[in-house]
Amino acid sequence: MITYAQSSRLTARPLFFGWLWKIFRGGGIYGSHIMKAALFAVTLLIIILNILDVYTTRLALEQGGYEANPLVRFLMRNHLFIPVKAAVVTAVIMLMAASDQHTALLTGVFCCLIYLAIVGNNFRTLRHLKKRSSHHAVPVVRASQKKTLL
Repeated sequence: MITYAQSSRLTARPLFFGWLWKIFRGGGIYGSHIMKAALFAVTLLIIILNILDVYTTRLALEQGGYEANPLVRFLMRNHLFIPVKAAVVTAVIMLMAASDQHTALLTGVFCCLIYLAIVGNNFRTLRHLKKRSSHHAVPVVRASQKKTLL
């Protein structure tokens, strides 16, 4: 394995991944800028995924679905779902801002994966509800299409 020396000691990091390691740890001339851009992108993605979660959940409920999570069901019944969701997103972003860049990025990516799964499940549920409603739909006959018996 090819290694490189850093401050007069050999490291176990391979030469090929050295640039990626420096960026991920926030080092180098451009490393901190790239890390800040990644943190901004992850933060924006968390916000967008939460908005999509609220939107798709409401759509599914309007189309006859139900909320499986009892805590969320309670919050929705008491009109606290959006305020609590906004508070949780704000707390996660503040936690990320208070952490070092490495921990903040890992936290953000973990949250994005969780919300991607939730939004994906919501879209799957919407697709299932649409299929179910199209199978049970009664055909609509307009007055102009009705034939009168003479």
